Amino acid sequence: MSTDPAIEAEQALLAAILNDPDAIDRARGIVDEDDFAEPVHRAIFAVAIRRRDEGQPVEPRSIIAELGGDNDLGGGLTLRAYIARLVASVSTTRNTAGYAREVREHADRRRVISVMRDALATLEAAPTPPRDIAASVMDVLDGIAKPPGAGSVRTIGSAATAAVQAAREAQRGNAPAGATFGLPRLDRMTGVLRPGQLVIIAARPGMGKSTFASVIARNAALLGSGVSFFSLEMSHQEVAERLLSAVAFDLTGSDVLPYTKIRAGRDLRVGDFDTLEAAANELARLPITIDETPGISVAQIAARARRAKATMERQGVPMRLLVVDHIGLVRASSRYAGNRVHEIAETTGALKVLAKELGVAVLALSQLSRQTEGRADKRPQLSDLRDSGSIEQDADLVIGLFRESYYLEREQNRTLEQDARLRAIRNTIDVEVLKNRMGPTGSVSLICALGSNVLKDREAA
Repeated sequence: MSTDPAIEAEQALLAAILNDPDAIDRARGIVDEDDFAEPVHRAIFAVAIRRRDEGQPVEPRSIIAELGGDNDLGGGLTLRAYIARLVASVSTTRNTAGYAREVREHADRRRVISVMRDALATLEAAPTPPRDIAASVMDVLDGIAKPPGAGSVRTIGSAATAAVQAAREAQRGNAPAGATFGLPRLDRMTGVLRPGQLVIIAARPGMGKSTFASVIARNAALLGSGVSFFSLEMSHQEVAERLLSAVAFDLTGSDVLPYTKIRAGRDLRVGDFDTLEAAANELARLPITIDETPGISVAQIAARARRAKATMERQGVPMRLLVVDHIGLVRASSRYAGNRVHEIAETTGALKVLAKELGVAVLALSQLSRQTEGRADKRPQLSDLRDSGSIEQDADLVIGLFRESYYLEREQNRTLEQDARLRAIRNTIDVEVLKNRMGPTGSVSLICALGSNVLKDREAA
């Protein structure tokens, strides 16, 4: 037997499988045939898996016959003799999962070394942009960073029991684990932002998507949820200016400090700076991280979100919300280069997988197509989702934002009736629940002061 730790782990795993076919099921999902460094081990494992799936016996004699037992492995050692040696070497099959994890760890170590070497060779030999090399490295490392067997299989009985328990907790007034919008009527219609959900916030430019996202991020953090905010459009300072304005509104009860005024720095009095300092102190206590890296891929978002989640959990804060502003700026892989429909489909599909993997809700912003501008009723519809029907397909919840005042303000020849209507709804934003996998659809009107980054439920106003 070998003294190489990686080969020893492979031998121990195969020995367990050859002595106990049920051990295959304990190893499956942790390790696959590509994780074996030794070609003969790879072949033995592949045959064992296939025979198990086909309902055929998984025992040494059958595997030897299928692979050619008299094949010389070198040094006069035949495959038949080698498998017999593996079978005789087993001490226990109880640690099969541990052997599988060890094999996977050695395989991942080899992959990391290989990708680093390839990246170094590419950097030295070709004028490839470092950003492209870093992105390809991140794609590989992201796959390695995922825990083996990250999927979860449960019986329907255990799932039903969990659902009943969740219903009991809800009856007692204990909300299910998850972030909330922090807007009572919208929360009642949609439920909490549950782990694993992909939530799309869609609107035309100027409707308040970024305001909505930052308000929800702050509300979730205020209620104890960690938030990882990926701002692909605005800088971290711009996000902070919006949140400072919102907190200042709460502190003063007025919108005298819109974020545009904070950004310009003009007409700010001493008292205003006192308010901003107090607002900054309030924000410093919130578990929100902001990543402003432009043009990153979903793989890079995933890797950074994992680090943020681990950091928050070490501090005792559960990360429950991941915000992406917006999906049109997420860089797709080269697989569908130039095909925007497929690129968006790849992005939304990957974000949905990421939501389930991390156990968080993903709130992703999306543009609506221009076709809304050509209708008399410009309220958003599912068919207005830009570039891909996969957004509607992958999302658990789709919310459209609409401000009638935006269009009335731009009406060149407003009538007296339109002027009166504008005064009545100037500070109103309609939140249209267009798709809700977990409940009803409908519309909720909120009070808004977009300049101060404020959204309020009328019930709480």
